[in-house]
Amino acid sequence: MHVVVVQNNRGGDIVQTDAAPTAVAADAADAAVGDVQAAAERSGHLRILVGAAPDCLVAHVRDTLPVPSTTSAASIARRPLALEPTASAYDALTRMRRDRVQPATVVMDGRLRGVVTIDGLLREILPRS
Repeated sequence: MHVVVVQNNRGGDIVQTDAAPTAVAADAADAAVGDVQAAAERSGHLRILVGAAPDCLVAHVRDTLPVPSTTSAASIARRPLALEPTASAYDALTRMRRDRVQPATVVMDGRLRGVVTIDGLLREILPRS
């Protein structure tokens, strides 16, 4: 994972830029729960984007367990917290913790730029030992 860091730590700067976020189906309507499970197994991530557009959803693999694998992934997914690229890391962390939601998506110029997680934010704003 590569994280771009600048002194002011803005959401648009603390975003994974070296690879596309783990996602299933370019269109959320095309993804099934089985696709989410397979993506989670391949990537090791528990939260998978459903769709690759700025209006994507997020599915947690635990929510896929009680339903058939052919179930629409969109039916168990939720809207992620959407951050402006100019949001401060502190604001992003505060909102994510307050709303108990992650990852947050960063959208710039109508394109999904990437995702930000609480873990990624903490690694950037806390001192390294």
